[in-house]
Amino acid sequence: MATERTESEIIFSDDFNGSGPVDSSKWDYNHWQANDNPAFYNGTNVRQSLPVMSDGVMRLRLDTYHDGNRDYPQYAPSFLGNEAISLRTFSLDNGPFAFEARMKSDQTQPGIVVGFFTFAGPRASHDEIDWELMSTRYNVAQTNPYHNEDLSEGHPKDHDLPGGQGVYHDYRIEWYKGLVIWKIDGTVVRTETSIVPEKPMNLHFNIWGAPSGWTGVGDPSLTATRDPNQNRTFYASVDSVKVERVAQSTGSAEGENVVGTTGSEYLFGGDGHDTLHGDSGDDVIDGGDGYNAASYIGRAENFALSMDAAQRAVIVDDRSNAEGTDVVVNVHELRFADQTIDLVPMIKAANADAADLGMIIDLYTSYFDRAPDAMGLYFWTSLLNDGVAIADIAEQFFAAAGPSRFAGKSTSEIVDMAYREILGRAPDADGFAYWVDAVDSGRLNIEDIPLAFILSGRSGAAGTDGEQLIEKAEKAAYFALDKGLGDGEGAKAVLDATDFASAKALADLYAANAAGENGQLVASLLGTDVADYTLAA
Repeated sequence: MATERTESEIIFSDDFNGSGPVDSSKWDYNHWQANDNPAFYNGTNVRQSLPVMSDGVMRLRLDTYHDGNRDYPQYAPSFLGNEAISLRTFSLDNGPFAFEARMKSDQTQPGIVVGFFTFAGPRASHDEIDWELMSTRYNVAQTNPYHNEDLSEGHPKDHDLPGGQGVYHDYRIEWYKGLVIWKIDGTVVRTETSIVPEKPMNLHFNIWGAPSGWTGVGDPSLTATRDPNQNRTFYASVDSVKVERVAQSTGSAEGENVVGTTGSEYLFGGDGHDTLHGDSGDDVIDGGDGYNAASYIGRAENFALSMDAAQRAVIVDDRSNAEGTDVVVNVHELRFADQTIDLVPMIKAANADAADLGMIIDLYTSYFDRAPDAMGLYFWTSLLNDGVAIADIAEQFFAAAGPSRFAGKSTSEIVDMAYREILGRAPDADGFAYWVDAVDSGRLNIEDIPLAFILSGRSGAAGTDGEQLIEKAEKAAYFALDKGLGDGEGAKAVLDATDFASAKALADLYAANAAGENGQLVASLLGTDVADYTLAA
């Protein structure tokens, strides 16, 4: 069966070119009702009229004075906000979809929230995909998905916003079955494969004032008032919005090659063992069932891979710009012109416990006296995640390190080296005697000394010994996880740096070289804190 294709299509849009209220044939708002009022949330009442257009933008308005509670002094004063909700509902049965808005916040007053999001109630078990601008954190934008959850839940992440909220940015949400992607100005900043809405949803814009006690959102300098003379007015501007049905190329139940076009699209492999090639666009490549591969014309050194922790989507960025930036899911390997990369260990590592990643990092720093290479870290973490005992992995590390680090050394020399290199100090007499006797008496194998020092240092009661392990792990994690590097000399130099700031500067330099003429594949795993783990006593 041949690949089926559908073209992209703009199915909803508004450029807000006019004056007066926005188009009521496209937009509505939550209407006030006595019980379970949807027009009141987070201390803000929704203005019972549509936002107004002026100068080619939709102006979302927030006032600190609202006269709706004037006859009910027992109620706290509230803000008066604004919202626009699409009359059209969007369902994945007719998707996938991309929602994109060009917008900005028009003030720096802390405590104001501007939202661009999709939503389906009821509130206690709702679905939602958010972009939120929280003026208390002016230089970031927040993403947040919900699936069949109460409004009090959520899974927020902050993303750096060049220039801050006061300049126009293009905010994009791409919604697929089993996957959500957020982009700022065309750059992927987050993927989500665990918490993905399924309900048909409407598109929302709103502006509201956060309660001053909400940590990180509200601010005591912004309060509602019952006095109209004390009113303050704030705005956000939406220049344009569009909803696009994403172009698709879909395979059959049989294994086949699915080849995309030069545009950006969604490639779906179906049930077979497929090879998918997206060409030059910014594509989403979903292998579906079976064992699947994504193929690229370029050499691996041109590419940067990255993943968010606890996710299953991999961002594949062609730094030469020839093949775009793809997001791949349900793909087991990447086939480049010069080599094939097995993605399974990286995906397993992204979903492993932080302590498992941290333990493997400690093995690298203790047995090899260097930071891990990223792909090696993911390989060993995946084995640990699959049930291979840490002692068995440590034996392989000892065997690999032995010829250069341990061969020909006595028990006393290896114990002394473990103290100095793993714990960063000279041995104390009692401890030194204990470890030497443990080996000489047969209670501990010589190859297990570094692992034993790690387990002791990570026990939670190791004091400065544990701090030394943490410091080394922080340097190593930045090199291997944050930057995704694999350079051997760099891995040693980063670990030998005098402090984390120096190590970070070195790793940043190596990363810049990897993206330049001395190109190398990098594979970053973002959003996991592995350095400061503690083992149960």
